Amino acid sequence: MRKAVLALMAVALVCSFAIAQEETKDGSSGGGTVVGKILSVTIADPAKGIATSAVSVVDETGKGFNFSVAQSTEIVDNALNVITLNQLKLGEKVSVKSSKANDGTEEASKIKVEE
Repeated sequence: MRKAVLALMAVALVCSFAIAQEETKDGSSGGGTVVGKILSVTIADPAKGIATSAVSVVDETGKGFNFSVAQSTEIVDNALNVITLNQLKLGEKVSVKSSKANDGTEEASKIKVEE
């Protein structure tokens, strides 16, 4: 009986780690999807020293997230029409699907306007 209880506890522990989302020191999600409002949009402009496009989002709890935006990032409006990064508006509600890049930053793979 004792072995069965220990085995069940071990399975529960392993499952809780598998389900839990990784948190990093800076509070970023380590990947996943964030829904929130756009705080800022930065368009890459090497002539001005801006090497990477980026978007900053704040969720409903007030937690901020920063995402780099590559040329391969899919950006769509609420009707699923493809749009460009510069068509996103400050304060607009979006969902951002991301993954952790090799350099540790969050890279957006898809941005979808929710409103």
